[in-house]
Amino acid sequence: MKEQHTLDVRELDPVQKHPTIFESYDALDPGSSLILINDHDPKPLLYQFQKERMGQFSWDYLEEGPKLWRIAIGKAPALSQLTVGELITEDFRNAEVLKRHGIDFCCGGKKTISEASQMVGMDIDELLSELNDVQNSKGGGSLDRFGDWSVELLIHYILENHHNWLKTKIPEMLPIVQKVAGVHGDTHPETMEISKLFQEMVNDLIPHMQKEEIVLFPYLEKLTIAMHSGTEPPHPFFGSLENPLSGMEADHETVGSIMASINKLSKNYTVPEDGCASFQLVYGFLAEFEADLHQHIHLENNILFPKARALARELGVL
Repeated sequence: MKEQHTLDVRELDPVQKHPTIFESYDALDPGSSLILINDHDPKPLLYQFQKERMGQFSWDYLEEGPKLWRIAIGKAPALSQLTVGELITEDFRNAEVLKRHGIDFCCGGKKTISEASQMVGMDIDELLSELNDVQNSKGGGSLDRFGDWSVELLIHYILENHHNWLKTKIPEMLPIVQKVAGVHGDTHPETMEISKLFQEMVNDLIPHMQKEEIVLFPYLEKLTIAMHSGTEPPHPFFGSLENPLSGMEADHETVGSIMASINKLSKNYTVPEDGCASFQLVYGFLAEFEADLHQHIHLENNILFPKARALARELGVL
């Protein structure tokens, strides 16, 4: 449970309020929060926090007047305490750092940064330094605000940008993957195993996407309608929402593991010197496929599914 500290500034001289609040906030341990008590809405303080502690705090009204205001000012956890999924959700640019060091950010999203660095044998301080460079750089990644998106918008994005891409690319590229294995299998036996693994992954992905499109996503959309309208939420025929969510996460583990094996067999999609144009096409496609898969799984495991669990919990159908 996060540690909380209370600070009542109602009796302080106005010129002392902001310095005292910032001093108390800065003394907090990462992940803790300060419960501020005031006799008016401290909007100027919020603006000062946004200017001086941007990206380092959270601001939640617990009580809003008319005589008493209580605000929880949270201090962001240290990067090492964040999970991989939380880090990527905060700013997708962090994915480039993790990918560069072989840290799994889609299926391994529940591990802390500290645990992830140990698994790949990387010095935690070096990793944190690189991540801090991302935090301090200007701009943001294309996905750094997905954590703010609604369940409906996330589903729409996943269907349009990931499911549709897979449905187009898999029928187009599967025969070419098999062709390269047939032509180069004698001199490059790894292509035979890659073809086998890719087919295995396709056999898992197709029914997985169908279950999402026919069962899971429509049910989540019905839950959001019930939330917005204040009506009784539908009760799932599958017993509990946790059942399909856990099943989907298990599927993600499976295809993520298969993709990692393909990456290793292809030496990170390095085309051999005698590789033909089809060979280059296949390895280029597999690299693109892996990047899309990582982003796809991240959006579901680390953003959509936690939002779905919170929604179902609030409606009492989890």
